[in-house]
This record gives sequence, structure tokens and C-alpha cells, in this order.
Amino acid sequence: MNDDLERLQRAWQNLLESDNGIPEERMLEPGVIGEWSVKDVLTHVAYWDDDLLAAIERFVSGTPEPEERDWQAENDRVYAERRDWPLADVRRDLLDTHDRVLTALRNAPGFDTAALRESWEHYDEHAAEIRAWRERHGI
Repeated sequence: MNDDLERLQRAWQNLLESDNGIPEERMLEPGVIGEWSVKDVLTHVAYWDDDLLAAIERFVSGTPEPEERDWQAENDRVYAERRDWPLADVRRDLLDTHDRVLTALRNAPGFDTAALRESWEHYDEHAAEIRAWRERHGI
């Protein structure tokens, strides 16, 4: 699990570094992924980190995973619900949720590393999209 946690943290740092130095007003511009801004991408990541936290909690309690989900519908719903959140609230939610995930992982030996792999791949995917957007716009 230690190697997985280290990989998760490297990908997390990669994500956090991807938006370093972007002026706040530019964080709100659409176009990183479709109509999503950098802020929207960070909101999305925080939501899915919260979902990972729920999966860890289900693992610890022995509760089965839910049936198949419509990921796109969830992404659309979360975007609609949170698109007006202030950037400061998004950042706080992002950091707080990730800290809770790390704490839960440390207390869940044997948790499925495939779920962690999905998370670090998710972080790296969105970090790359933010960097590509920055490059396109000279930021």
C-alpha cells in the first residue's frame, strides 16, 4: 500500500502544480474540457475524491459497492450543482477531501489498489488537460 500511496501523492502533487500561477480570473474561463474551467475541473476531482472516500468507508464496513453508475450523468449533475461555488470554496473542498482520503487509506489496509490507480490516473489526466489549456492560451 505504501507504494500506492506514494504514487497517489505524486499524481496529486502533479495536479496541484498544474494550476500554479494561473491568475484567479483565468481559473474561471471555460475551455479546459469542453465548457469546464480549471475551477470546474478541480471541483470535479474533489467530487470523485469524495466518492473514493465513500468506497474506502464501504470497504472498511464491509458494505458492497453500488451497482453500475452513469458516470457522465453524475459529472453533469455535479457540474450543475457546483459551478457557482467560489474558487476559494472549491480549493478548500479539494484539499480537505483529499486529506480525508489519505487518513482513511492509512486506516484501511487491504483496500483495492485498482481504485487508487483510477484516482492517480484521474489526477494525471486532468493535470495534463490543464497544462494543455495553459499552453494553448500562453498562461
